[in-house]
Amino acid sequence: MLPMITSEINESRIKSRALSVLELYRIWQPPVVAARLANAYGFEVNSAIFGPENAKCVAGYIDVPNRKIVVNAEDTSVRQNYTIAHELGHYLLKHHEDADFAQNYSVMMRDTCAVEPTPMELEANMFADNLLVPAAFLREYLDNYPRATDQELSRIFGVHPEVIRYRRRFV
Repeated sequence: MLPMITSEINESRIKSRALSVLELYRIWQPPVVAARLANAYGFEVNSAIFGPENAKCVAGYIDVPNRKIVVNAEDTSVRQNYTIAHELGHYLLKHHEDADFAQNYSVMMRDTCAVEPTPMELEANMFADNLLVPAAFLREYLDNYPRATDQELSRIFGVHPEVIRYRRRFV
């Protein structure tokens, strides 16, 4: 989830890219299964146990040259889905073509362990947010079910309730 927005981030480009993926693959309602989209873009999705020193902090990573996305096997399915969407965002936003990204990219860290996120990490989060909970999808549910709780909507969208709370601001 996007904690802040910096002036370096082009929000409309990121939102447009996420929505174009949904349109391309004819996804008109939740839940969005990020692993299927990653597979459609030629990525194999695997899970792994990252070891005791990293298990609590590492959510996943993307290996573009080998066409793999790896997620933490100990994470919940909704966390894994978000991580896959985030890593796919790095690829679709062409972060791997940026010299700084290639030089400084590490794994996606869980929120509780993360250091200050870079603009590229914020962009990948924004992409994941817009891919998994597009404002139009959420607006439709809120219009039809105005009393739906974040917990109920999170089950429909396949995301953590915190993502729903955050995305409500854009509806």
